[in-house]
Amino acid sequence: MKDVKKISELLSEYMQNAEINSAARYHREWPMIAGERLRKVTSFSSFDDHTISVYVKGAAARSLLMLEKERILRDFNKRYSDVFADDIRIVRMQ
Repeated sequence: MKDVKKISELLSEYMQNAEINSAARYHREWPMIAGERLRKVTSFSSFDDHTISVYVKGAAARSLLMLEKERILRDFNKRYSDVFADDIRIVRMQ
C-alpha cells in the first residue's frame, strides 16, 4: 500500500489539475479582484463567454459594481492573462 495517499493530497492534486480549478480560483480570489468596497456585498458566480457573472446584495451593491466595472475587468484580465473578460453580468440580487 505504498501508493496510498491522504485525502487532502488527492484533493490538492485534483484542484491543481482539474478544469474546475479556474472557477475555484476565480471564486477564491474574487475578494481581491472586487476590492475593499465590493468584497462583502458581491460574490463570484461564474465565468462564461468572456463574461463574469456576479451575485450582488442589494441595489446599492449593484450600482457600485457597475461603477467599478471597468476597473474590475482590467484587474481580472491582468490577473488571468490566459482568459479575457469583457463584461460583467449580475446573476441576481440577494
